[in-house]
Amino acid sequence: NGEALVHARRGRAQRPGLASRQRERDRPGQFAHDRAMREDRLVGTREHGATRVIGDRRRRWRARDLARGLACLCRDLASDGIPVFAREVCFGLSETSARRLIDCGVAGLDCAGAGGTSWAKVEAYCAQSPQRRELGLRFGEWGIPTARSILNVRCASPDVPLIASGGLRNGIDVAKALALGADVAAMARPFLVKATEGEQALDAFIEATLTELRVCMFGAGAADIPGLRGTLARERSFA
Repeated sequence: NGEALVHARRGRAQRPGLASRQRERDRPGQFAHDRAMREDRLVGTREHGATRVIGDRRRRWRARDLARGLACLCRDLASDGIPVFAREVCFGLSETSARRLIDCGVAGLDCAGAGGTSWAKVEAYCAQSPQRRELGLRFGEWGIPTARSILNVRCASPDVPLIASGGLRNGIDVAKALALGADVAAMARPFLVKATEGEQALDAFIEATLTELRVCMFGAGAADIPGLRGTLARERSFA
């Protein structure tokens, strides 16, 4: 019957032939991804005549093997000299999440926290019903703030390359992010807003941002960026 056919197909998928084993040796990350996609399609929830395969196993696979798949991907790309950065978008990173990502082998993190782009608000504006729109807006500010996310990552690892983004608007915010321990501070919207006003407005904003950063460095007694980086985090550890 149809269900037996599905199980038979799954059985064949679990016994790879010579060509499959060769692909697994050559590109383990891609092989794991392709195999996961095949199993995902085979055990997904669907109804066709008398055939129905429940998707619980698929959901268990996703929860169980996501970290393993990421680790495999990181190893595969690292062998080609390609680093993998993991980027959060708008919800921030907890210390536990940062540790898990680092354990998977990511080369760096972007801890973008609450305060910048909000995908909950994006979903709200795309919602087809008033209820969904209201739900998205209610969770529009949900997440770990960027400042807290920086500290969480540094608690997990003092050395992993770290980009801080999410709600940064000026040179003072850049200085704060660096002083908390980020290697790089990033912002997008302020530049895009000025770019729409023209090239001169954008140049003036960049110069103002750099001036604000220099003033912060002078006030903090930092002669250069390395001298500013991590100063607030160190003060917290002594408090």
